[in-house]
Amino acid sequence: MWVSKITKDDLTNDMIDRLLFEGLNDNGASVDCIIVLGSMKAAKYRVPAAAKAFFSGRSEKIMLCGGKTRNFSGESMAEADNMYQKALELGVPEASLIVERNSQNTIENILCSLLELQRAMWLNQVKSVLLVTTTYHMRRSLQRLTKGNMINNKKMDCQPYRKRRPAVKRAAFLRDRERRKTYMETGPK
Repeated sequence: MWVSKITKDDLTNDMIDRLLFEGLNDNGASVDCIIVLGSMKAAKYRVPAAAKAFFSGRSEKIMLCGGKTRNFSGESMAEADNMYQKALELGVPEASLIVERNSQNTIENILCSLLELQRAMWLNQVKSVLLVTTTYHMRRSLQRLTKGNMINNKKMDCQPYRKRRPAVKRAAFLRDRERRKTYMETGPK
């Protein structure tokens, strides 16, 4: 069967679980930097996961990525600034935070984070990073990070931002898949 011919009905729970999780194991090792990809809810879910990893001694730095301006509690700000406020509330020292405010999507998150890593830590000195994003966004984010050898074969550890029941993860995957299909058929709204 061709991948392009697979329909929603063809996907079994086992297939979806393998697509989402196979090979995405966080080994708990220390890393040079924790990178948190932005979203509307990143401060609520992803930043606490990054702070937990930070306080457990996994890294001395957290990078918060996201330049998209949104309305957070009545205030317009970049996703990264909203995450920055949350990280400070959680007790992460300001000196441990790197803020990337230019990216507007996943590809730009990765490209701009590499620029900020260069400025803050010298990219050639970075041996490993911990990527914190949603489970269903992880594989696409890693693919963007490793495509074109942008990271010079650096070791990548992954940490999905929260634990969910497999059925909930599958439903999120299918919703995301349907949104992409609609976008490809109709274009941006």
